[in-house]
Parts: sequence; C-alpha cells; structure tokens
Amino acid sequence: MNLTMAETVPSTFTLTVYASDGVNTPSTYSIPVELYNEVPVPEFTLTRAGNASEDLVTLDGTATVDPEGDVLEVEYWSSLDGQLSWNDTEEGKVWSGYLSRGVHNLEMRVVDVRPEHINATRTTTLQVTVENSLPRSVIAEPLETQTYLSSELIWFSANLSGDYDSACSTFPLDGNWHCSGFEPSSGSEYLVVDWQSDLDGRLTPEGEDWLIFDGRLSAGIHIITLSLDDGIHEPVTASHTIEVLTSAPVLNMISPVDGDAFSSNQIIDWDARQSVDYDEDNFTMTVRSNLLTEPLFSDVSPSIIHQAALPAGEHSIQVSLVDSTGKEQLTSFTVVIIQSDPVAVLVQPQNLVSISPGQPVLLEEQSTDADGDMQKREWRNWLVTGNYQILSTLSSDSITLPPGQYHLSLYVEDSRGASSEVHVNITVQSSLPTLSNLTFLPDVLVAQQKNTFSVRVMMDDPDGTTQNVQATIVFNVQTWSFNLTDADGDGYWEGAVEMNPESAGRPSLKVIATDGVGDDAMVDVLSITLSVEEAEQDSRAALFVGGTVGFVGLLSFIAFIALRRQKKAELAMIDSWDSFGGFSAKSDSGKTLVNLEGGAMEGATEVLADSEASLPDAESTSDVESEVQAPVVGTDLDWDNV
Repeated sequence: MNLTMAETVPSTFTLTVYASDGVNTPSTYSIPVELYNEVPVPEFTLTRAGNASEDLVTLDGTATVDPEGDVLEVEYWSSLDGQLSWNDTEEGKVWSGYLSRGVHNLEMRVVDVRPEHINATRTTTLQVTVENSLPRSVIAEPLETQTYLSSELIWFSANLSGDYDSACSTFPLDGNWHCSGFEPSSGSEYLVVDWQSDLDGRLTPEGEDWLIFDGRLSAGIHIITLSLDDGIHEPVTASHTIEVLTSAPVLNMISPVDGDAFSSNQIIDWDARQSVDYDEDNFTMTVRSNLLTEPLFSDVSPSIIHQAALPAGEHSIQVSLVDSTGKEQLTSFTVVIIQSDPVAVLVQPQNLVSISPGQPVLLEEQSTDADGDMQKREWRNWLVTGNYQILSTLSSDSITLPPGQYHLSLYVEDSRGASSEVHVNITVQSSLPTLSNLTFLPDVLVAQQKNTFSVRVMMDDPDGTTQNVQATIVFNVQTWSFNLTDADGDGYWEGAVEMNPESAGRPSLKVIATDGVGDDAMVDVLSITLSVEEAEQDSRAALFVGGTVGFVGLLSFIAFIALRRQKKAELAMIDSWDSFGGFSAKSDSGKTLVNLEGGAMEGATEVLADSEASLPDAESTSDVESEVQAPVVGTDLDWDNV
C-alpha cells in the first residue's frame, strides 16, 4: 500500500492500522512515522543509431521523478566533452547531441530546489564508447548534367562533405559541412582534400586543401574525383563525369575599362596583354567604336600595348577576339571622351636664345588641338606695362627686332574659349656701325670756284639701328657738313655739298656713323685728306704773257751784248796804257792758280768763268785755243765783279 501525504501533515505522527472481520473486535497496529523530503534517484537511458561520432546520441531521464513533486535540476555530464546540458524543466530530462570519439562516462545529476538539499545532488553514471567516424565525400559541383567551356571558371564545391571528428570552425564559412559543432575533446582531425581530373591531373595546388574553389579544365571528357583522407581510415572518394568544350579567346582588358573618361588629346593605352586563349590557339584583336567608320585597330596582336586617341563623345567600344579556329568573343564597354584644350607647342625661338645682330627671329610652332577647333593663334611681345603687342598670327614667320631683351609668348585658343600659352625670353644682340669703301668726286677741288663734292661710303650695321651718317669737310676756317642717306637700301650712303674753297691746300674729310644718342652713342669714323688746287689761266693769255716775256728777254740779251762789247773796247784802251803790261796765265815756276779755301776760286778766275759760261762766242773761242793759254789782258777781266 502506498500512501501519499500532503505537505501539511506533521512530520512526526503515529500510524494506526485497523483490521476487522466485521464479527470480532477490530485489531489495531500502531506504527510511529517520521516524514522527510527526499531527492529522487536519477534514471536515464541512452539510444543512438551507431557507435561513431557522427551518430546522434539521445539521453532520456524522464523516468526520474520527485516524490514530493519538487522542481528538479537535471544536468548531463561527459567525462570527455564536459557539461552536455543543464535544465530545470521537464524537457531538460532529455538531451540529444553528438559525442566526440573516445570512452565517455556519462552522468545524470539530479537535485531538487529545496534549500535543505543544497549539495545533495544524486548521480547516476553510464559508460559509453564512441568510435572515430569516416569522412564523407560529396561533389556538389560541377554538375554532371551540365556542359562547360575551356575558358569558363568552373565552381568546384565539396559542400556536405566533411568529418564529424573535425570541428566546423575548421571548415569554410560558406556551405553546409559534415562536421562537429564543437571542438572534439582530442582535437579536430586534419582532413586531406584532393581534387583530381583524369585529363588535367591534380586540380588544387600542391600543399593546398580546398573544399571549394574555381578553376578551368581543358577541353575533353573529364572524370573528376574528390578524395577526403582523415589519416585513420582509407580515403573516401566521390566522382563525377563532365564534358568541357573548346572556347573562344577571353578578353582581359587592363586599359581602358568600362566607364573610363579621357580627354580628346590624351593618347589611350589599349592594353589587352592579359587576354588568353585557353585552348592555346593564336588569336587577333579588332577594336571598333560606334563613332568611327573604320576600326580603331584591325587584326592586331593583343600581346603588345597599342596607342590611339579618340574624338570627343561617348563611345561604345566593341572588342573582338578571333582565334585560329574562327571562334570569336565580343566584348563591349563604354568610354567617354571629353573635349580638350588646345596645346601650345613653341618650336622656335628657344627659351634664353641669343639672336645675332641683324638676324631675323624665326617664329615656328606646332600647336595641336585634338578637337580640330583651334581658332586663334598669336605671337605676343609682352611690354613692361603688362600689355602685349601682337607680332604675327602665322604658324611660321620671320620677324626682325631691334636689339634688346624680349618676353615672347605663343597663345592659342579654340572655339570653346579654352586656351594655352607658352612663354620664352630671348635677347637680340646689338652691333656697331662699320664704315668702308669711301669714294668721292671730284678727286681734286679747285680753289675759288664752286665745286659740287659728292661722297659715297659703305655703312654696315647688322642690327639696322644706325640712321645717322654725316660728312664734314674742314679747310682752314671753312667747314662744310652734310648728311648721307641710303635711298635704295643697298648699304651705300651717299650725299653731296656745294663748296668754294678760298685757296689751294689740303682739306680734311671725315665721315661719321652714329648709332644711338648721348653718352651711349657708338660711332665709327673714316677720314681722308682732300686736294684743292689753284684754278688754271686762259691759254691765250698765257701765250701773250709768254711772248711778251720772250721779247723782253731778247731785247735784254741784245743790250747785254752791246754793253759787253763796249766794256771790251774800254779795256783795250786801258790795256794800251803802260801801267798794264801783258802777263802770262802761268807763273815762272809753271804752277797753276790754286783754289781758295772752301772750294772758292780766285776772284778773277771766277769772274772769268762766269763770263765764259754766259757768252757763246767765248765757248767757240775756247775750242780753238792752243794747249798754252794766251796771256791775260785787261780786256779779259770782268771789272763789274772784281
């Protein structure tokens, strides 16, 4: 007989049992009773589909009840995996889960919630052995029902594969894996994953274990095998048969790419060097634009970088790759080309160049405008005021600038108003004037007459800055100055002046070329001495004068002869006097007359010599003289010179 008593019954009482047969006096039996609250004894069972770690284990403790109906705290514990569960509900009496490989001592621990039962937990133990599970090999992809291309990236997935002796944390995050939700007590097993193709061999790189990856297969019928090896059991494998077809080349455009934007003046690198044909066929590339009538490139090799610019606009680019078998791949993308500014390119003059005097400054440019709408070109000379002077609007020109330093620029502008300007600084050297080849007419000037005197001189000044050439003639107190000009530009400067020299002489002519003004002026001077002669008389007057002089001379000669004869007569008379006897020209000793000191002759002899030299008849007389001279007589003396 079982009796259940309420909590309100006193904990100590006497239980009396009455027995009566209905005839006799009832018999009684008293039993002293002391009531107390007890913790139930745990009772549980274990059920599983197999003994491996991958088999689900169920621990059922629903047979454990508390007599007093107190709430029970139920805990399942494994000596290898630790606490399996703890619960204070009726559902907590049952636990389902997986146990790691090994020998487990499983405990069901029970205690009620009464305070006096603290540390009064009751335990029931059950020992169980869990064996190592086999790996599971499943090929989720590629599919046997699908055909692939050799250029296609095929997805290889071993989803649903795994090993329950390995924790799920060791598997990829993507996918559903056959693994343990917790870390096994002895650690996770290391799985060796291997994908093989009977045509291409190992599909995963050596040393890598991939459960999921993508890759390509060569054309053909492939048997794909997935092998998982836990190092304990024999490897577990799965196989699929798939078909791979040959394919067209695959474009891998590095530049440009879809959506790129460039300026119309920008050279675009068309780089498709990473394009490939997975069948190893040779292939070419053709590039077209919807805004061009002709291909940008036609049947070129994609193994090198090609360069080309595009006109402004939104281009739909189509790239065609064609291999040697005729298979073609078309790829389209969009490239936006923005209108660009013109680019000023100044060829000459170069910056800081020095131009020789008189040499022209060559202006040359090769400016570009990719849009072809350049409308303005100006060669500018910048002034110190900040303004500029337009020198030329031609692409190529030649100008002459005076000496000095110049800040030049080339300015170009397109139809949108966009501009470009490049600047240079140049120096034009200066030169000095040089005079040469001086000629003049007439060669000889005539005194006291009006003379038209002209001068012609070569003046060389390469920088062309000398415009003042002046001639000056100085003669005693007279001065004539006049300017020379180069009317025909041949380099010869000419001028003339009317002059009337007062007398004969040697005037001085100076030609002065002046470059500049003031103290900074540079000059060159040529000077020469001229000749002025007296004027020639009239020829008739000269004849008259000459005749008159001759006649007077003749009369004088006749008078001289007459006078001489008279003197001879007088001397003859004197000679007849006794005082003047004759004497010989030689002395008794035979000596001749001696010359006087200084080469002078004795006076009488000198007079005689002069007389004889001046008289013709004396010369004739001397021719017939004998070797011995006749005695000198008085008449032989020139008494006028004694």
